[in-house]
Amino acid sequence: MSVPKLTAKLRTKNKVPFAIETLTGLQFRCGICGKVYWHREELERHLETEDSTTVDYKKLQFPELDRNISVRAIYTQDIRDLTNPKYPRLVKGDKLLKID
Repeated sequence: MSVPKLTAKLRTKNKVPFAIETLTGLQFRCGICGKVYWHREELERHLETEDSTTVDYKKLQFPELDRNISVRAIYTQDIRDLTNPKYPRLVKGDKLLKID
């Protein structure tokens, strides 16, 4: 299980910087309180403290489908950018953005 990450491929086009971002990883959500955990073990410890006898299935704490939600993630630069065939290639006119 991995912490959710946004890997960024940093680019410039016509001297304007932009990023191509890919969200990867997993997160786990408790249906009773709605709290999010990065690791399955954390969720399982939490579930031991939840009272399953009073679950109201009409009030579950999951996000609505097809709605935007906020996600906690770590923003990282993709250092394998140019060598990984699964990631987008440079488009004509794009240049790598170097951040020192």
